[in-house]
Amino acid sequence: MTQAERARRAQNVAVKFEQAMSAYMIDMIAAAIEKAEFSKETFFSFLKAEMNVERIEDLRKEQFMPVCQMINKLNDQMQ
Repeated sequence: MTQAERARRAQNVAVKFEQAMSAYMIDMIAAAIEKAEFSKETFFSFLKAEMNVERIEDLRKEQFMPVCQMINKLNDQMQ
């Protein structure tokens, strides 16, 4: 296997890993929303206003942590 082939395989693995992690994070965010104490309307209005996204499936990876932090903050406020 040439160095170019190894590099191409490594890139393919990296892309698949990133896709899997994104799918996992979206599933985790969806589960957190389902269990949340706050209203779904509150969450989705935040998502649209702050992230310019209407569905969690449309989140980009750099948006995952801010959304998770916002879910925790909203849950804390409801307790």
